[in-house]
Amino acid sequence: MVQIITTDDAPDILNNLKSQLILNFPEITSLIHGVSRKPSQIAVSDYERVLFGSEFITEHIGSLEFEISSNAFFQTNTQAAEVLYGKALELADFRKTDTVLDLYCGTGTISLFVAPHVKEVVGYELVENAVQNARKNAIHNNISNCSFISGDLRQVLKNTKTFGDVVILDPPRAGLHEEVVQTVLDLDPRTILYISCNPSTQARDVALFCNGPYRLTSIQPVDMFPHTYHIENIVRLERTYGL
Repeated sequence: MVQIITTDDAPDILNNLKSQLILNFPEITSLIHGVSRKPSQIAVSDYERVLFGSEFITEHIGSLEFEISSNAFFQTNTQAAEVLYGKALELADFRKTDTVLDLYCGTGTISLFVAPHVKEVVGYELVENAVQNARKNAIHNNISNCSFISGDLRQVLKNTKTFGDVVILDPPRAGLHEEVVQTVLDLDPRTILYISCNPSTQARDVALFCNGPYRLTSIQPVDMFPHTYHIENIVRLERTYGL
């Protein structure tokens, strides 16, 4: 899949670019044009149209298969992603009775990996296309204990009636909004598992949790992008009472 994001729609330019891309890269099966008129730290468009092929692609991580739309987040290095999620499972130390809240769940990758090890997983995601992918992915992989909710975390979490024994966080590079940090603190989970591609904003957010009733117990970086300085970092936080 190739997605081109521009600030304006330019059909003549895009049609010429489409012809050149398809001619020179026959492996392309999905070519999407997205338009975003506002600056953003993440590659997401306000609306999109299919220039060529399918509106989604299919990827595999371990034994699971995922449908991925252009605006949905998905780890590009799938082999390293399997290592990342395996390490997350080890650090989380889930219980079969746990209800897990997966915040910024994307297409449901972490949710579906976690599901066989816990009672229930509820995923939350802002991008509606990603939520639709996640719901289809759960059905396609025959996983019945996952549900997915679309909306801005600052609003939907305040209205949630679901208690989370464990909260998983995997936000964009900008990290967590302070309102989200406070809402997670209000949820009072036993364990917080925070996965981040930006250790600097992660450290800022972890300090906020540790100023409250949590202590940092584990850190595990994963080299997702060899020969670059980019990593994914997993942090485990435990509540200091009632464990």
